[in-house]
Amino acid sequence: MPPIPPSSPTLDPLQRLRECAQALEAAMSVALATPEKKAVRKLRSLARRMEAQLLLLTQLRPQGSQNADPTATENQDDEGKELHHQIRRLGRAAGKVRDLDVLRGLLKDDLLLPREAADTLSDELAKRRVHQAAKLQHVVMDHLPRVVATLEQVVQAAGAAKGLPEPQVSSLPLIEHWRQSQEPQDARQDGVESNKHLHTLRKLAKTARYMIETLPSSPAAEKAMVRYQAQQNAGGRWHDWLELSATAKERFGHKHPLAIQAAEQTETARAAFLVTLAAQAGT
Repeated sequence: MPPIPPSSPTLDPLQRLRECAQALEAAMSVALATPEKKAVRKLRSLARRMEAQLLLLTQLRPQGSQNADPTATENQDDEGKELHHQIRRLGRAAGKVRDLDVLRGLLKDDLLLPREAADTLSDELAKRRVHQAAKLQHVVMDHLPRVVATLEQVVQAAGAAKGLPEPQVSSLPLIEHWRQSQEPQDARQDGVESNKHLHTLRKLAKTARYMIETLPSSPAAEKAMVRYQAQQNAGGRWHDWLELSATAKERFGHKHPLAIQAAEQTETARAAFLVTLAAQAGT
């Protein structure tokens, strides 16, 4: 079943969490049966959305649980951490398969790449995907009953703790503050943005976007969504080419035409990502 949009005004936080979990459970079942490209992509996306939702609720809890039973709140925290750990492992396993799908897509779609080498590498990545898909199925098989059981425990603990805090439009500054607090201080190396820092910014943009999805619709939230979506897209394209460049260099060597072309595409995508970040700085 498709997930109900988290910002729907008809859902309270507990119901929203249940709906997201039901969608994740369904995606896990599909990926377990047939870990095809579309199923893996959906599973990865839902896992990250669930992870972001749990993180946001943790950030909001001090505002929404002043009268909560301390014991129940502690149980909710423990179960929430366990669920977060399970979903993160699930997302990483799906991500490894998804990344191979993306790399094969780049090799197929970019007509400027040396075709023979691109096809050879794509075939080799397809074999890797078979192995990673089998590992994903093992993770799903192991986690499917555990995620369902832990989620129900989270919901029950939340109910005993007087519910989950309700995300509001006023929560947007909290999300922005969280994102800024997660940004590393060693952003530059010799005046140049480090790849490690750019990776962090890319991931933070994605998580912040998923957090904002849970807020009621507002002009400010929509503007922030657009900003983080642009960062996510630009950062994602750079990351994909960076991965392909490293893979091509490992397979063919630094001086091979495919490795050279992929490296050039990586630098172009990196520059575009920096332009996007600079254009949105302070907005």
